[in-house]
Amino acid sequence: VSPSEGSFVPQSPVSISISYSDNVALSLPSLVVVLDGVSITHLFTVGPTGAQAGASLGAIAVTARDAQNNVATAFTGAVTLALGANPGNGALTGTLTANAVAGVATFTGMSIDRAAAGYTMVASSGALTAATSSAFTITAGAATALAFSVAPTTAPVATPLVPAVQLVALDAFGN
Repeated sequence: VSPSEGSFVPQSPVSISISYSDNVALSLPSLVVVLDGVSITHLFTVGPTGAQAGASLGAIAVTARDAQNNVATAFTGAVTLALGANPGNGALTGTLTANAVAGVATFTGMSIDRAAAGYTMVASSGALTAATSSAFTITAGAATALAFSVAPTTAPVATPLVPAVQLVALDAFGN
């Protein structure tokens, strides 16, 4: 079905009748119509694999797929990334929205500032079905500071401090 203006996108099942030269109507109980470029879902084709806190997660690609699981090459909409599972209460930074080119939205320079295992990302675009990445881990970066985890107390000379003083090494993000 191809009207002269716009596109035909049914919102519910559609009945189609076809007539041929003898003017006898044929009723088709089912008809499969492949609509190239009508995306219904997203899929992380290159998902985040983890990194150190504050470091780039590498290139992340989100692909729009049609009902037959083909790349919806006509899709050029905006795709937005967000954290799904956020076990470290981290902040996702970078350019969070990218327009798809030929059905694929690519994100670079994304990072998360807090170390934890089990993060996921969610890609969404309007009313399309969202995609959730596989879980990944953010590890602490290189130590840049020392901090007391148990601070010193006051005690007489030659008496052990109770509790014992403890230090912890922290990365630039406090992990």
